[in-house]
Amino acid sequence: MKKIIKHKINTIFFIGLILSLTINVFTIKQFDRMEISSDKNDNHMMIKGAVNNAYGNAHNLIKKLKNGNNFFKSDNELLGSYLPPKILAAYYYLTSKEMYKMDVDNEEMIPISNNGKLLYLNLQSILYYFCLFIFYKKIRIPEKENIINFIIIFLALEPTIMFYHASFWQESIGLSIQLLFFAFLLNGSKHIFKFIFCGSIYGLLVLQEGAFLYYIILILVFFIFQYRKKSLKLFICFFIGYLPIISFVTFHNYKRSNVAYFAPTESKQVLFKYFVPNIMKANENQSHNEIVKKMDSLNKNWIIENNLDIKIEKDRIKLYNLQNRFAINYILNNSFDSISYSIKQSFHMLVINPFEPYYFHKYEWRGKKRFYKSEDHNRLIPVRIAYTFVIYLICFFGLINSLKKKIFKLNFLFSISIIYFVILLGWMGTPRYFLPCLIFVSYYFGNGINYFKNKLYYFKK
Repeated sequence: MKKIIKHKINTIFFIGLILSLTINVFTIKQFDRMEISSDKNDNHMMIKGAVNNAYGNAHNLIKKLKNGNNFFKSDNELLGSYLPPKILAAYYYLTSKEMYKMDVDNEEMIPISNNGKLLYLNLQSILYYFCLFIFYKKIRIPEKENIINFIIIFLALEPTIMFYHASFWQESIGLSIQLLFFAFLLNGSKHIFKFIFCGSIYGLLVLQEGAFLYYIILILVFFIFQYRKKSLKLFICFFIGYLPIISFVTFHNYKRSNVAYFAPTESKQVLFKYFVPNIMKANENQSHNEIVKKMDSLNKNWIIENNLDIKIEKDRIKLYNLQNRFAINYILNNSFDSISYSIKQSFHMLVINPFEPYYFHKYEWRGKKRFYKSEDHNRLIPVRIAYTFVIYLICFFGLINSLKKKIFKLNFLFSISIIYFVILLGWMGTPRYFLPCLIFVSYYFGNGINYFKNKLYYFKK
């Protein structure tokens, strides 16, 4: 029986990988090209938004390194996650591929099409299924073996995850590292080297997905529940593995900017740039343009009052700190409006969107043609809601079933992890930021499928 199950799971891995590679080929065929956007600018269909930032940083890093510059002084400001541009740079450097070319007519750099992108996406897919295989082999949950099989089926075939492998967004590699982390964290071993290793993997996870920066608090609480008297000792071992990672990035930032910092500067700006303006619009009954002018005025006043030169990274960080301080005070003083807005946006985040990467490629970024204002978006809303409803319904029964088994530690870790991401990122209302939660969702999905399987077996008897 075990051999049959093992064979079926291996088949699932193979089917998942083939489907993922097929989607990659389709994506490249459809979207690895330039188009003229509605604002008359050249627009690569796969490289825009945050992807373009990572791509541009990677290109600049390669260029400077080839000119003989020191690595620690060759990077740009740590605006977003640390690893994504470094991984892109390493790939294009090792393959000797160029990332951009000069558009002479418009005097700007534009991404090169058909230049190593398919191989990069395929490597993302292969890495994910390799990490999923390790996850399958290493993880130990105190339940029946078939639950882990259902978990693997979900993670191997879930379409949302597959479509992210077919994009240059950081989530695909982020999910791979996340699988590795939980594979070793939950494998049952209490050897100190395991925890040092876990700490190192966690460090890489933070560098790839900045949202995990504060997740270490949940890890500490989990350690207290799981290991009790040994929790402090094991957490120190975990932190020993984590410390070299954060020290390296902090040193890198210091060498470049003379400011020792670890968290991406975007984390200091995001509330001021996006959250507060939306609260102001609702609270002060002002238009978007009026709010933008108000925020610009605040920035100008801070620059003058503090004698800042925003061309210098050190001074920009001082400005970001001022923005962050203002945003937190504004949110606290308008707590009801802030909470209401966050709850409303969180519902948008929780509706799973398997098609998001595809339509990110299809629609423009800065032009007028936007997915969330399109007929495609309106047509797909019922599909997304139906798909989300089915997944969450199965998860609901899985949650009830797991609670009956009184597996408190795992339930605490996975449920509080979902809450963590919803509270931290839900106000943005973007389904993409819910993607790390799919690994936690898979646990309840697996329990739910097992619940229905047992009920079916009971009725057949």
